[in-house]
Amino acid sequence: MNKLITLFHRLACQFIKIKSIIIALLVGSFISFFGLLIFAEINTQNVYLVPCLFTFMWALLLMLFIACFVDIDYLNQANGSMYRRVMNQFKRLWAYFVALLTLFLTAAVIYISIKLIGFWL
Repeated sequence: MNKLITLFHRLACQFIKIKSIIIALLVGSFISFFGLLIFAEINTQNVYLVPCLFTFMWALLLMLFIACFVDIDYLNQANGSMYRRVMNQFKRLWAYFVALLTLFLTAAVIYISIKLIGFWL
């Protein structure tokens, strides 16, 4: 259980270096998506709407990943009262649940990406 969370923590610490780029991609693709949806003609929408959705989906997944796993210092705290140990155990279980949910969400985004690329091409 701790190996998976520790791996995700290490990956999130690596992704934190490019967090500003991910935020720029997130905001840019969101604005482009709705700008194209409202102001563009249908031919332009057919070309550019799917890549905007694709970029937004992946940037949102990476931001969720960074937000959930960059700060997990409670995993190494074993000292303290019984209440603190029980609460740390609940936090570990919650982090493991979120890690599994993130794996399933990543698999879903990969599946949707494959379908979107197949639809777009």
